[in-house]
Amino acid sequence: MSAYIRKMTLDGICVRMDLKDVRQLIILLQRCNNNLEQYVRKANETGSVYAAEITNS
Repeated sequence: MSAYIRKMTLDGICVRMDLKDVRQLIILLQRCNNNLEQYVRKANETGSVYAAEITNS
């Protein structure tokens, strides 16, 4: 990282990227991951997960 910063300072180039879409994608993936973790916990507690439980939650 320090080499990158040094090179950018010496060359006078600063790259600024708009990552708003990537951040939004990360948020959606985290939400999906949280839901999946809840299903896994439920399956571990009860030994099974039924489709009706998934559609109702």
